[in-house]
Amino acid sequence: MPSTLVPLASHFLAGSILSLVLPIAVVIAILVWYWIVWRRGTEERAWHVRRAARDLPPTHTSESEPPGA
Repeated sequence: MPSTLVPLASHFLAGSILSLVLPIAVVIAILVWYWIVWRRGTEERAWHVRRAARDLPPTHTSESEPPGA
């Protein structure tokens, strides 16, 4: 076997460490991605709520006069 071709996990310890670290890294990456998407979605929903509230006609909220007066 040529000495220039060395597999990444050529030793048992390297293979066992990679088999533990890589799945954990994938789970962490997915959780970070989901958190970023969730935050962006929350801001987008808040923007739609503010826009809908802005488009509504003003309501009568004064306590000094009854509604319809």
